[in-house]
Amino acid sequence: MNATASENHTQPESVLVLRFSAVGDVLLTTPALDALHTAWPNTRIIFGTKAFIGDMIRHHPAVSEVVGLNRGESAGDYAKRLRATNFTRCLDLHDKLRSRILNLLTPGRPFTRWHNRSSLDNIAIALGLKSYRAPAPTADLFHRAVEKLVGRELPRGRMHYAPGPGDVSQARDMLKEAGADFSRPIIGMAAGANWATKRWPAEYFRELVGMLLNQGYQIALNGGPGERELSASIADGRAGVLDFTGATLAEMGAITLQCTAFVANDSGPMHLARACGVPSVAIFGSTDPAMFEYEGHALAYNHDLECSPCSFYGRKACPQQHFRCMVDLRPDGVRDQLVGLVNGRTAPLAPADRYYSHA
Repeated sequence: MNATASENHTQPESVLVLRFSAVGDVLLTTPALDALHTAWPNTRIIFGTKAFIGDMIRHHPAVSEVVGLNRGESAGDYAKRLRATNFTRCLDLHDKLRSRILNLLTPGRPFTRWHNRSSLDNIAIALGLKSYRAPAPTADLFHRAVEKLVGRELPRGRMHYAPGPGDVSQARDMLKEAGADFSRPIIGMAAGANWATKRWPAEYFRELVGMLLNQGYQIALNGGPGERELSASIADGRAGVLDFTGATLAEMGAITLQCTAFVANDSGPMHLARACGVPSVAIFGSTDPAMFEYEGHALAYNHDLECSPCSFYGRKACPQQHFRCMVDLRPDGVRDQLVGLVNGRTAPLAPADRYYSHA
């Protein structure tokens, strides 16, 4: 059942929060988790997500338990495991077929859902009849769902990533083994993204790496297992480029915490860097940067194109065949943004300070 204004907003024993994908979206729920924990400090918060993403949220101070959906696991088996947690309310921050089926398979527990966009918008944008403009930052929409659940306005939480015990020391060991010099700044870099129109050209990343190496920076490459070839082409065998592509999400998070600044496409690593409190340049092409917030960070985006943003999640190819949203963003401009962030950073940003030390 859907939550309504007439429902009881008293503090429940437990709340199941659902968000299955992707890495960035799970991290974007962290301000909402903060708000929920502030409103109901004695409520157990159980988080349901894909098993491999669990490390992104497992050590969040508001989360009591993570129930990971295993690859190939049936909805019925997963619902059985969710019922075993004895959750009493559900906050559905996914609101797709999977979470709605789980609603049916766990009866008797009120569900409160977030609202992203209307079905008419979905159809119009999919057909290319209009450009996609985010109604509000995604984290704001998650927060509104928490307020709906709790029944009152709440202070905003902060986006942050919490590493597990020993993760940071392990990451420093990995960096040391790769040849990192901790007396020099390390720039994190992730060149991948799920969709072609979200990927800044690889040759631009390669050129950017050369500029940064010439200025004395080290580069820590980051990405999923399927991006090893991409990272290798960008590293090009150059000294000072440390390649951690294919690391686990926990390793990726802890390595990111050691970076002085970060540059990435609209992707999971971009959100992870922001959640770690690492000043970041976020590169956007076909998607709308208004979905996110950039305080303490920088945005590389071509504001002069009427055709951009053109999609929710990205496309296989530019529908206009010119790809100017990315091609027009030159490496020297992104380099200047990165160096500006490094020069303006006098101390780690607050979210990361809550969970680790640079020492």
